[in-house]
Amino acid sequence: MKTILFAFTFLFMLGRTLSAEAPLRKGDVIEIRLAGVDPIYAAEFQGTYTIDDDGNVNLPHIGLTLVAGSLVNKAQASMEQKLKDKKIYSNPTITVQIQQGQRFVNVSGYVRAPGRIPYQNDMSILGAINAAGGRNEFAGDRIILTREGKQEKFSFKALSKEPAKDLKVQPGDSIEQKQGIF
Repeated sequence: MKTILFAFTFLFMLGRTLSAEAPLRKGDVIEIRLAGVDPIYAAEFQGTYTIDDDGNVNLPHIGLTLVAGSLVNKAQASMEQKLKDKKIYSNPTITVQIQQGQRFVNVSGYVRAPGRIPYQNDMSILGAINAAGGRNEFAGDRIILTREGKQEKFSFKALSKEPAKDLKVQPGDSIEQKQGIF
């Protein structure tokens, strides 16, 4: 029974981690590792790559590969499949990691330490505000989230009362804590 409970808990947490992950973006710097092949050949493939303005990485043997907009696991699977389809390797295993410090959320307005906050997969709007030192004494109820040029308004009180409405932030989001009325 304990084994079943452990397995269920593990799968639940794994699913939450994967679903909370943000997609790869143009300009991201990623590290690619190749396993399942002779180490001599793996060394020529693995390295650090920057996703170009078209959303591609240019990889040895397979050329341009579109990865922007994909989750890491989908990008890995796509690269592995290309290597198999071109009969370069029969059983490659690709690992993609986003370099630390590459993704941020901007928090401004009436918070104690406005600025760029390092992005984390499970960070919410209120979590980002707390990471910026929390609201200051002049903060009001309104919060504005700007994502890809579109603004959405939130109420601090509503988000505090109903945590399910506290959206997960994405890299590049801007959060502005508005001033209260005195």
